[in-house]
Amino acid sequence: MLKASRELLAVRSPLDAELMVSELLGTWWGERGPGSPTGSADLDELIGEGLVEYAGQHPSPAALALLSGIACLGTSRQAAQADDAALSLIERGIPRPGWAEHVGAVKAGDCHVNSDPFGDRDEAVCLFSYAGEEPHALVLVVDYNVRGMLTDGWVTSEVTTLLERCKASAGADGGPGRGAFRAVAAPKVRHLLETALAVTHDTPEPKVSKSFPSYHA
Repeated sequence: MLKASRELLAVRSPLDAELMVSELLGTWWGERGPGSPTGSADLDELIGEGLVEYAGQHPSPAALALLSGIACLGTSRQAAQADDAALSLIERGIPRPGWAEHVGAVKAGDCHVNSDPFGDRDEAVCLFSYAGEEPHALVLVVDYNVRGMLTDGWVTSEVTTLLERCKASAGADGGPGRGAFRAVAAPKVRHLLETALAVTHDTPEPKVSKSFPSYHA
């Protein structure tokens, strides 16, 4: 994994860096440790924290790039350990990648939610940017047929296409139509996400999309 993180050195965009690190952290998401009933939580400690410790012992730009990403996207324990390890490498003169100072520093924009007419699911589109640059969207799918679980989620930079889709779902008079996306305050969508994600985490072997682990972090 440390060798694979060398690709982070060629990245210029903080969004691309976040997506790459998220995909790496998703490698073991949802898997179970030997004899463990709790799934990926044990592997986050065994593999995730082990990776942070390993990277901290190998002073190189690739190791620092990986630690910088995990400090933003890892679990609370991983993030704290990665931050300490990254500072140690910086103090030893290892150069940080240019994207490191921007990673995670997004500003939330508009949020839209499309509720299924039959109450089966919600779709949410949340817009973000880095100080107005690199606009992108987080797309969420909450399925109420499985206790309100977050079953899918992904990130896209095709913001214009998404917004056109939202407008296309409006009624003929421009108002909310059947199955239309509607503007929703960011705190409400955050609550929707946190609640649905908690259900996903509490569900043994959750039935999520194949790409879900790559975007989980």
